[in-house]
Amino acid sequence: MGDADMLEFEKYHGTGNDFVLIYIKDDKQHAYSALAVELCDRHFGVGADGLLILERSDQADFKMRIFNQDGSEAPMCGNGIRCVAKYVMDKGLIEGDTCVVETMYQKIQVSAVRVDGKTLYRINMGSPIYDTSKMPVLFDKSEFQNESIEVDGQVYTLSALNMGTIHAVTFVDEIDQIDIDLVGSTIEQYTYFPQGINVDFCKVIDPHTLKVTTWERGVGRTMSCGTGVSASVAQGIREGKLKSPVKVLVTGGELLIEKRASEYYMSGPAVHVFSGQY
Repeated sequence: MGDADMLEFEKYHGTGNDFVLIYIKDDKQHAYSALAVELCDRHFGVGADGLLILERSDQADFKMRIFNQDGSEAPMCGNGIRCVAKYVMDKGLIEGDTCVVETMYQKIQVSAVRVDGKTLYRINMGSPIYDTSKMPVLFDKSEFQNESIEVDGQVYTLSALNMGTIHAVTFVDEIDQIDIDLVGSTIEQYTYFPQGINVDFCKVIDPHTLKVTTWERGVGRTMSCGTGVSASVAQGIREGKLKSPVKVLVTGGELLIEKRASEYYMSGPAVHVFSGQY
């Protein structure tokens, strides 16, 4: 994509987690990392948490790549994949109300469902992975569960798991009293996590209601994180704090997480904000 190229793009958000989406119809390789930094800048670009690249796939209906604000590529994005599903269904690029999207993590099925008169997009997020060698987490045990890390004089109990991308989940009494920027950025770069980690701050309201604020690596504090809320619910159910189904309250709205056998399903909205040229 040279300086003279005009990009057609779409702006979407999933519970406030916003994206620039570009459908690439050729087979050329482009400088997506640099493009993500340029487009996602909220002062000099379009402004977004991330860049969604939609490509053709030999293994699924489409392939999604997600690049964070800093240009780093993420293996999976729960809010982003709902936006991709809405795009391909609204544009008539696929028949029916279900599509399969290839990601770096695995192939993900997304279905449009009607709940209380609204269209939501339900995703099979798969099963959580706790094995530290598969995240990666530098730790001398096979699992990183309920480990203590001190930040700014406060001790946080963390558990790490992979739910499409790696997360450190901590349950707290009051989220609003925490300096999310300081604590999140410090834990993200902790020596246990050589490639960084997303950090989810969770407050249990009741066994079926959870409040979550996520610090995303490569982005910062976000209004919502689909893999983050899924990881938080999975960890909460594992510890006996939560029971499926769980309504998750995030800054940008609500998401529903359901456990079916060993797998977790996330349902939530996807909103088209505007189309443009760049």
